[in-house]
Amino acid sequence: MLAKFWMILTAVMVLTSPVIADEIKIASWNIQQFGQTKAGINKSKNEKTKARTEYHKTNDTIGKIAAIIKQGKFDIIAIQEVQDAKFETLPALSAALGADWEYIESERTGREKKEQYAIFFNPLKLTPKDKIHLYDDMEDSWDHFSRDPGYASFSYRGFAFILITCHLDPDTHAAYETERLDDVYEAVKRKTGNPNIFVLGDFNLEEGPTDIAFRDEGLLDAEKYPKMKAVLDATHDTTVAGENDETTYDNILFDSGQFELKAKGVYRFDAEFGEGYDKAISDHYPVWALFEIPDVEGADAAPFAPPAPSLVKIKPSTWAALRSLNR
Repeated sequence: MLAKFWMILTAVMVLTSPVIADEIKIASWNIQQFGQTKAGINKSKNEKTKARTEYHKTNDTIGKIAAIIKQGKFDIIAIQEVQDAKFETLPALSAALGADWEYIESERTGREKKEQYAIFFNPLKLTPKDKIHLYDDMEDSWDHFSRDPGYASFSYRGFAFILITCHLDPDTHAAYETERLDDVYEAVKRKTGNPNIFVLGDFNLEEGPTDIAFRDEGLLDAEKYPKMKAVLDATHDTTVAGENDETTYDNILFDSGQFELKAKGVYRFDAEFGEGYDKAISDHYPVWALFEIPDVEGADAAPFAPPAPSLVKIKPSTWAALRSLNR
């Protein structure tokens, strides 16, 4: 009797669980000047800094950032422009997000203002290989990037993929740096031996993927990378209202031969949450994409159990299958 019960329960779970197991929702977000002040934990005695810190503490900016990430229902999100020499901001965000999230981080990088990259992820679904590594472009004795891009490896049920995250120079060098992202892409592919790579972040090009820097020599060069696509086209504005109009700074690039794009968007948190969710949080919106991951059948056991079914939503055909088990 007990064995029959488990057979029925297993059948219900398999037949009624939503078919989302092999999809990953990837996001990228430049959280403008994300440091101790915005986290509300800056101990500086400078009067202006104290006032700004108190503002963000009173308005619970760190809690709102966590709410945006959670409400977006991302599986993994790369964060740019973390500015904290004491490495205290990311633990504060991690505490605000709670136990359902974990993160990895990079070392600080930058010629002048130092920044970090962070990647927060769902540990029940994804497993990181280690930390975020910085791309070292000094092998050819020329420093091409104001802030070295970072890259990190993750696995999902035995399927390994890589995120390359970047924050390109916002002033005069964004186009120059964009044209050299293919060097980063190729170097990471050689170093890891893994072609399953997403390139994402803040590219700081107003025209976005239509910019000649992407299309002439960059990762959207149709001759060199015929299957490389940008998730968002130039009609998507990724900057918060009041800052810039019709600028596609942020994006996610992917190999359409490796991954199928199922959905995409700009997560407009001001429209989603309303009052209090504005450009004081960031001047950029998160951008996201839902990808179908290649067949992972035969991979290691799934890292999480299927969700418990709602019996009231079981289809008649499912009940028929269960009745046949009980005969």
